[in-house]
Amino acid sequence: MLADYEARSRYLSLALDARRVMDLLLAFVQTGERAPRLLLSVREIVESLQSMGSTESLLASLQNRLPYRNYEQISALDEVVGVEDRKLLAEKLAILIAEGGDRQLQTQSAQETIRILYEIESRALHRFNEPGSSQFTAALAV
Repeated sequence: MLADYEARSRYLSLALDARRVMDLLLAFVQTGERAPRLLLSVREIVESLQSMGSTESLLASLQNRLPYRNYEQISALDEVVGVEDRKLLAEKLAILIAEGGDRQLQTQSAQETIRILYEIESRALHRFNEPGSSQFTAALAV
């Protein structure tokens, strides 16, 4: 039961992280201002996406405590983004944090990223809520 709880909590963590970044991106789209938390969050996501490419970089990311380093989080990302699209997503995110970048391009990138993060959040919540562990559901009800 503990292993099931830990796995499901990782899915929930991924969904909450995606929602937090979506909220920051939405504020950016609406106001044009990048909150300091947005820059930090986007940098961490970009580093995580780039670190998923090789074993060496994955091990380095585990030591640096980057987000998206657990099996559950990586598998949910792979279902939505896929291995080949990670680089594209990292590039879209890098556009957002580039100083003096084209505002229209940044807004478009933010909107596309919101759509992708929404899919990631949905997939993670689906995985979190998957039936199959009545013990987990009972533990939450207590």
